[in-house]
Amino acid sequence: MTCAIASLLLQTSTPTLTGFYTGLPGLAAAGGLSLAIDSHSAIVTLYHRTASTQSLTVVKNRSSKGATVTLAIPNLVRRAGTMGAAQGADIVATWDKKPIDVSTVRWTNRSTQDALVSADGYFTVAVKVNPSATHALRMNWQGDLMTSGMAGKSRTLAYDLSRAGDWASIGQFKYSIQYSQLDGPGGQDRQTSPVFSVDSTTPKSGWQIGSRGAYLGSLPEVQTIWFTYHPNGYGS
Repeated sequence: MTCAIASLLLQTSTPTLTGFYTGLPGLAAAGGLSLAIDSHSAIVTLYHRTASTQSLTVVKNRSSKGATVTLAIPNLVRRAGTMGAAQGADIVATWDKKPIDVSTVRWTNRSTQDALVSADGYFTVAVKVNPSATHALRMNWQGDLMTSGMAGKSRTLAYDLSRAGDWASIGQFKYSIQYSQLDGPGGQDRQTSPVFSVDSTTPKSGWQIGSRGAYLGSLPEVQTIWFTYHPNGYGS
């Protein structure tokens, strides 16, 4: 089962990015309902060679009726040569703890000046929403890090927020990056942090950055969260 995962660089430099990232879910079709996000949290575990993103989105139906709605899950790919590469990350998703089957998702290529993305930059899944109910969307992504910079020596994490306006409102928002000493899940322990130094971030302010990770505690007014750093070993 394949899809794309989660990933700062100046906007003028984004064509140098190579890799995949996801983001805040949106709504492709709300079924006539008023839907809000009560809370959204995303935890990125940053390894030396890969990253995983676990997110929990709590959705509140403010309407007294129910419907089947279509969620839009960001799937963004930068300078991937084929859609096979674009599908290089694994995903597990559940709606109210019931598995979401994404095996039937169909991908199409759409070339842009600096990227190859899936159709509209997202894939869609249909879920049932009950009257005046609260539901939970859980997602777990695993995939390669984005490289960036003139020689590909920097690493970049990104998180798309462009569909935030699909919702009636968004309450609590948390985005955190946790540094791991491992190469990847179950990999070799290097006894060092994957981050040597942080180069740049978007937004520029609002972060708490320390030796063990980075944290944003409120929804920033940006289209995409970016976090670019020099890795220990400088990309080796």
